[in-house]
Amino acid sequence: MAEAQDKKVSRTEQHNTMPTVMSDDASRLVVGRAMSMSGDLTACQHLIVEGRVESHSFEAQRLDISEHGHFTGYAHVQKAVIAGHFDGQLIVDGLLHVKSSAVITGEIRYAQLQVESGAAVSGQMICTATSSSTAANGAEVDAKRVLNVENLFKASRHNTLRTDIPRAPKRAKSE
Repeated sequence: MAEAQDKKVSRTEQHNTMPTVMSDDASRLVVGRAMSMSGDLTACQHLIVEGRVESHSFEAQRLDISEHGHFTGYAHVQKAVIAGHFDGQLIVDGLLHVKSSAVITGEIRYAQLQVESGAAVSGQMICTATSSSTAANGAEVDAKRVLNVENLFKASRHNTLRTDIPRAPKRAKSE
């Protein structure tokens, strides 16, 4: 009987003590389809947007925007999956996954990029991943790449070939 009481006490103590590391659920916020939210978001490590969010300052580990979700403003995250609408400035220190249903407008900075066919992106996309190489004069060269995209991916949604995008000339075959 004493052992049973000890076990109950230890379970109660475990249940009532604050964990030192928060679980994923404890710092996750879901903005549902019928919801709208505006303001600066703090203490949220994983934001899932199914409705509408407007924020001037959002920093977290992860941002997911569902197919029907809309995010407007500024976000700085480690990882993002965009399937809905994003309008503003997005900084992703890790992987940015752009789903085929995504519509993105603004300035996007990313370390890694994965884009599905059909996504619509308009604005400036900047790859922040750097690889140093030595130039002829011995100075380090930063391999940052900037890509201005104006609906570059929209063409794939309609399976048409864009004629206004400059193409590299074909090389003549050398024998």
